[in-house]
Amino acid sequence: MIGFIGLCLVGLLDSTLYAGYGFGDISPPEPLPLGGYTERKDKVMDGIGDKLSARALVLRQGDSRVALVSVEMLTVPGSLYREVARKAEQGGFRGEILLAATHTHSAPDSQMLNDRMRTKIPGIAAFRSRWLDWYSTQIADLILKTRPLFQVGPVVTVEADSPFARFRRAPAEGGAGAPPKTARNISFPFGGGKVEVLHFAAHPTLLGHDWNTTSGDWPGAWTGWATTRMFFNGAIGDLAPDPPTSQRGSDPVEKMRTALEQLRWRPGFIASQDPLHSVEMAVSRADVRLPSAVAHPEFAKSNGIPDALATTLVRQFAPEKAHVIIVRLGRVAFIGIPGEPTTTVGLRIESAAKKAGIDVPIVVSFANEWLGYILTREEYEVGGYEATLAMHGPDLADRIVEAVEASLSARSSSKG
Repeated sequence: MIGFIGLCLVGLLDSTLYAGYGFGDISPPEPLPLGGYTERKDKVMDGIGDKLSARALVLRQGDSRVALVSVEMLTVPGSLYREVARKAEQGGFRGEILLAATHTHSAPDSQMLNDRMRTKIPGIAAFRSRWLDWYSTQIADLILKTRPLFQVGPVVTVEADSPFARFRRAPAEGGAGAPPKTARNISFPFGGGKVEVLHFAAHPTLLGHDWNTTSGDWPGAWTGWATTRMFFNGAIGDLAPDPPTSQRGSDPVEKMRTALEQLRWRPGFIASQDPLHSVEMAVSRADVRLPSAVAHPEFAKSNGIPDALATTLVRQFAPEKAHVIIVRLGRVAFIGIPGEPTTTVGLRIESAAKKAGIDVPIVVSFANEWLGYILTREEYEVGGYEATLAMHGPDLADRIVEAVEASLSARSSSKG
């Protein structure tokens, strides 16, 4: 099922920013194992709890076109992004795609869509080409049927203090001090209504491993069903949710939704100060110079396997290529990162963007590929769970920031 929202078709002017919004149901048509918790031990889900969605905001200005797509999935493997891009292009879409997962742990395991996942690991699904084809078709069709025909008014970003995230490890265990507490809401008004994009950094893990039906977790509760709301996760590599209750389950999900609804937003930043002209859009991307894949010293130990096998598995599983993508709307920018950067890495990315003239840098995790956790060298050397899933060693964060800087300095790469 695909729906579309928008009214008020206007004449075409190259300097005008146009948008379309599409909504699609990506709930699986049959029971599948859910992803995110190996403790589920490959158990097939008990059924559909809350339906899962894909949401697309397609923007066009002159010859530039981009689709901002949020999907209620664990991650976006590179094979899924490439298939979506291929099918969208075959259907006539000429533009870039920023495809990001919300990171819910109560959706079918996205490793089924990962064409590198050829070795079965207990608790993690292996590649199934049938489901790669199904999911990529649903998402590509959504992009193709979302027409950017409606003139966009001033794009406004507001911020609020949100105390609903905490570090996953205490400072004594190698964690940092107080986490960032900023939530952002970016509104795109058109056709007498608006699309709202919530940006906040925290793992959607209020529903634990014993939860075995589909759910978008707390981001899905905030967006609701068939609404003009979208969610993009921030630099969440070391951040857990901290709702107004310490429990797990449906009750804290609802309390988190209510708390987010009640945030007190500060007066916002308008992407274009001139009401007579649209904000200027530019889309660019840059490849990441990936370091060689390497197994963290703790990987073999934590999985109870020999070092040689650990190295083989990591090299087989680790992506060989990835890119960052940046969608600039005046002095606001969505910065798509192919993995899970920690808070410190996210702040480095924001700093690079601000030096390039971006007032509101919006770091989006899980975009177009999944490189695992993206840690600083210091975080990598401390070790722990996140380090065992940092598949490209201690220098990946430097390469990510380097790619962001290159993308920020590049000209728009969108196709008309």
